[in-house]
Amino acid sequence: MKRKILFTGLFLLLPVFFHLANAGEDPSCSECKSFQNATPAAIAGLSGVIRKINPAIDTTTCSRNIDTQHQLAPAQGCQYQVKWADLHRGMTRQQMQNEVVKNLQEESGNLGGGKFEFKFKDGSSRKVNIFRSAFLGAGDQGRRCLAELMKHHGVKHVVNMYTPEKGAFRDAKTRWEPAEKKIAQQHNASYQTFDAFDYRHVDDVADPGVKLRKGDVALTKRFEQIDKIFGSIIGQVKLSKAGADSKDISILIHCMGGMHRTGIMFGLLRKCINGEKLDAIIDEAGCHMAKSPGNKGGFKPEVVNVIRKYDCKRIKALTE
Repeated sequence: MKRKILFTGLFLLLPVFFHLANAGEDPSCSECKSFQNATPAAIAGLSGVIRKINPAIDTTTCSRNIDTQHQLAPAQGCQYQVKWADLHRGMTRQQMQNEVVKNLQEESGNLGGGKFEFKFKDGSSRKVNIFRSAFLGAGDQGRRCLAELMKHHGVKHVVNMYTPEKGAFRDAKTRWEPAEKKIAQQHNASYQTFDAFDYRHVDDVADPGVKLRKGDVALTKRFEQIDKIFGSIIGQVKLSKAGADSKDISILIHCMGGMHRTGIMFGLLRKCINGEKLDAIIDEAGCHMAKSPGNKGGFKPEVVNVIRKYDCKRIKALTE
């Protein structure tokens, strides 16, 4: 009887062990349907274990993948941490969103940044510090950080690339964005949103039968969206160049978690403005996606694909 009970218990735990062995993979994968009907109570019971599998990463370490002359010192009062929040296959979309929101509000600023020098056709140039982050308007700590970046680190322009969604993420548009805009206004900084940009795409192919996921568009369409965002950044650089203030200026770029859309834009700045090595750019992007040895975190190969394939000549045309 004892042997039968033991065997039954182990059998019931198999889905849990299977889940833990694959915790770093994409939550949408089809192999884990056996775990998708787990109760909220069971999921909550596993959260402590999953936190050990998906630890927070100190994002100051991500700058090791940036050339020394382009590294930016950490800003005091900001949260340099990213975590692929206790996300796993058993979660509903609402539960997943709640976890992400909790992380943004409490512990995951995902700060980073670098130094850039924009060179223009007339022979002039402008040095710019560009910070990258998660949605800082989500919580009190993030809002204090945003004010700190503007007051003491010269941030004069914010580029918000978050695309509004339903559910728990709706606060991003109705509460977080207004909070960031208010702080920007208080510090005489400009604020611009690009809410149609996403990292998901398909390569341009001749086969009309390719099945698209919701949100996928042709890669060339993504490139056009990237051009518009670069236009905003370079436009602010040109304005500062024309002004009397000779000090270095700073710009902040962010999306929701500071992982994917932000990773693309920051990676392309490093590639096209600073001319840094692609391997180092990809490693830094992966670090901000909470990727670590043995754990993919929130890593998405689409991010790398865009960085690899975007032609830097498109940016150079904007600096003329």
